[in-house]
Amino acid sequence: MGGAGIRIEWEDWESEEREKSGEKEGSWTLVNLPNGKFEHELWNRPICIFDKSLLIQEVVLLKQERLFDEWQGDPSLVNLDCFDRPGIDREVRYWQTELDEGRETYGIQVTEPAV
Repeated sequence: MGGAGIRIEWEDWESEEREKSGEKEGSWTLVNLPNGKFEHELWNRPICIFDKSLLIQEVVLLKQERLFDEWQGDPSLVNLDCFDRPGIDREVRYWQTELDEGRETYGIQVTEPAV
């Protein structure tokens, strides 16, 4: 799921009791999260995917879409902007125009070498 070493793995809940009752047998979960966090700490509602037959790419996409939707609607994340691909392109064009027209852009202090 990126360069941070975060992975998605199937977590098997092996139990005869569950199998007999028809309960779910496991779910896809994020592992190797920063600071030893668990997946359920990332959002308000758990994002559980119980279909073991999905391809890993499908699971990644589902997790990303659900996380995007949740974070986009969370009022506690007012300083977090969520973009889809066209939104990112618009944002980049805006800031490139600011730079081309000589206006100081957000983050310029990070991109210019220290003197």
